[in-house]
Amino acid sequence: MSATAQQQPERRTARPPQDVTDERGDFIFRFELDTRPDEDLTLRELYRAHLHDVLGVVRLYMDGKPVIVNGFAFLNAPEDVVPILPDGSKRAR
Repeated sequence: MSATAQQQPERRTARPPQDVTDERGDFIFRFELDTRPDEDLTLRELYRAHLHDVLGVVRLYMDGKPVIVNGFAFLNAPEDVVPILPDGSKRAR
């Protein structure tokens, strides 16, 4: 049998059953990470992408009031602010 005619191993697409709460009753959220295999992300872009994803599911507060975050900076370069939404669009409130 040629290499191209060999059967590929079966890929499992179904996930095993998952509990939606832990032993204390807290909800458990599981999600796949987008690894973006065709991109070589810089550390800056990696953090930008993660913060963008997190801000899609949580709201940040300061002193009990919601705050809108549109950028971040690394502690070793606080003057270099990286926009979280690079196109300049605003996040939904």
